[in-house]
Amino acid sequence: MSTFSLLRWSLRLVALLAPLALAVPVRAQLYLAPRGFVNIPLSEFSENYNVGLGGTLGLGLKKDQWRFALNGGLTNHSGKGVPGPLERFFDYAQLTLSADYQFSDRTLAPFAGLELGGAFGRINQNIIGDRTRGFETNKSMVLVAPYGGLRWNTSDRIALDLFAKLNVFLLAEGSAAGADDVFMSVPVGLGLNIGLGDNNGRSTRTSSSDRDNDGVIDSKDKCPDEPGIVQYNGCPEVPMAEVKSLEDKLNLIAKRVLFATSSAVIEPASYRDLDDLSKIMRKYPNTRFAVEGHTDNTGNADANKKLSQERADAVKTYLVGKGIEATRLNAIGYGQERPLGSNDTDAGRQLNRRVEIYLSK
Repeated sequence: MSTFSLLRWSLRLVALLAPLALAVPVRAQLYLAPRGFVNIPLSEFSENYNVGLGGTLGLGLKKDQWRFALNGGLTNHSGKGVPGPLERFFDYAQLTLSADYQFSDRTLAPFAGLELGGAFGRINQNIIGDRTRGFETNKSMVLVAPYGGLRWNTSDRIALDLFAKLNVFLLAEGSAAGADDVFMSVPVGLGLNIGLGDNNGRSTRTSSSDRDNDGVIDSKDKCPDEPGIVQYNGCPEVPMAEVKSLEDKLNLIAKRVLFATSSAVIEPASYRDLDDLSKIMRKYPNTRFAVEGHTDNTGNADANKKLSQERADAVKTYLVGKGIEATRLNAIGYGQERPLGSNDTDAGRQLNRRVEIYLSK
């Protein structure tokens, strides 16, 4: 396939994919991406042209750690030697699609990507050694540019890029230099990514939105719709999916805790079980627990509720003595209000006399 054909197909690809990329109904943020750079010519290109200056402006979508953009820009190079009417210059405009991936969600993170599209340039007479090549003006080129750099995510809407690219230009047919002439350059510069809305494309009033109000901004929050803590990247210490499993583990032990008859005095045989509960709780230093006391319906309901509160308090006091902060434990007695089994049988009444532990909401 000739370079000119490749150019036409590249531009068709840009024309087809750009509106699709910008209209796709995904949870993504629309952003602007201005870029400024110095363009360092390589090989024969460097023999005849000075370092150039350029800039681009992109409009794109940010989806998680991916960015996709449609970019347009201009670059100018002055020539070396041959002043006056034959002074060399090389100007070109470009239209490309780019895609890059940020390798972590940290504030400072590396990224890499690829840019593909076309460039439209004016190239005047170019002399290399004892060979003279007459380039026509308004030449068309295919542009392929792998790139990478370091991204500073200052907020959920603003990021600053330090980047470098390798521009590979394939000159289209019709040039006096030949049908498939290739030259390269290395742009190095700074870029700014400016979010135009939140992750649904809606406008935002703040660059540090925190919709679950947990003190971790949404761009850094791994669980933006679930209150969490900073050291867990905005997620709770115990994810919702693991709460039941942890509570089952706690209650498997708690149901073995025994008290003296009609008393809140813990039987010594239950100390080891309470020690095991304290060890589990120490693994989750930011989690609060509810310690619940329950009884059967034998006797007076008010007396049963008082006894259940005293037993819950006794368990809390033991756990505090084992190093669990009192502020993390809420003791409450329900008496006979929440039976698990029938109070008409011995087995049911035994099931109803219990201590339970749950994570506080």
